Amino acid sequence: LKLDESKYWEAREVIRRCAIAELMPLDGVLEDYLRMKFKRVGADYTAVFSDDAADGIRERLTYSVERIGGKVAKKSVSGVYPLTVNGLVVRALNLASQIGEPRVTAEIVKGV
Repeated sequence: LKLDESKYWEAREVIRRCAIAELMPLDGVLEDYLRMKFKRVGADYTAVFSDDAADGIRERLTYSVERIGGKVAKKSVSGVYPLTVNGLVVRALNLASQIGEPRVTAEIVKGV
């Protein structure tokens, strides 16, 4: 309603530049996403992450919801989106560095 040009004509320039984009979770392509991010900066993904790290990230960012719309139900909700993945990866890298681990593992991700 706040982006209705007919009601807020003075804001039409801003309104016309707004776009709504729906991002899907990175569940199935998480490791590919991380490999691409590290490749862009010239780093080797396998030198930084163990084989189980992507699974650990996916598990850490998947939440269980018990109540949905007043009904009691159990449902898994993915939080594996670029911004949350990037933040978790930074914290995991920092923790691995602090404890002297050469690579990020699923256990390190769980400890973040």
